[in-house]
Amino acid sequence: MPVSDIRDSTIHPASTDLAIFYERVRSDAACLLHLKELRWGADLERFCCPNCGSSKGWWLDRRQLAECRVCGKQSSVTAGTVFHRVRTSLRKWFCAVYLLHPNRKRITTMELAKLIHVSYATAWLMLKKLRSAMGTRIEDYGLERLMRVNEAGQRQAASTT
Repeated sequence: MPVSDIRDSTIHPASTDLAIFYERVRSDAACLLHLKELRWGADLERFCCPNCGSSKGWWLDRRQLAECRVCGKQSSVTAGTVFHRVRTSLRKWFCAVYLLHPNRKRITTMELAKLIHVSYATAWLMLKKLRSAMGTRIEDYGLERLMRVNEAGQRQAASTT
């Protein structure tokens, strides 16, 4: 599946109003399902076993894990992501991602803590992990040359002149 097709099925914070967003992330189960579909596809068509590299696997509903048909290794949809081994609900993480989207105003740790009802320390850690992941992604795709940060801390397209 081309990347553009995957993006078309994702939650677009810039074009989605808050009510629609909250309906889509109504529970941790809905967030987990959304992550599963983004990462591996609804029927695990993009699954790749981290142990043996096999593309064959099945979903274990009770445990919310994918299991490799070849070696039996079980993988969580959150493994290898910023959501791996988090104790805060996925719904709150998704809300933090929504609020941190580059098209929105910059959010402080205190604002995030109040908005999603977590402690200051939890909000700080969430923002640190998410900003780090966003920065890594921009660097991985060589986009840092195309972006610059304005005085308000928002990313803008760099001028080509």
